[in-house]
Amino acid sequence: MSTEVYALIETVFFFGGIFAFAFWQLHVVRKSIAEDKARKARGEPPEAERGRNERRSKEDVFWDTVTRKRN
Repeated sequence: MSTEVYALIETVFFFGGIFAFAFWQLHVVRKSIAEDKARKARGEPPEAERGRNERRSKEDVFWDTVTRKRN
């Protein structure tokens, strides 16, 4: 395989990976915004205010994050 073809393949994969990551981040942000709007429509407090008075350990926060349902 010539070096020009190798350089083209490497460039396509590199920039393809960057674009894939950017689109994934855009998807996550839009999903988060939609969840916030739905929560607000149901009358629930924002997630930042929901447990503000509770004192939680770092371990509790970690396990809540790990076990949270992902869609």
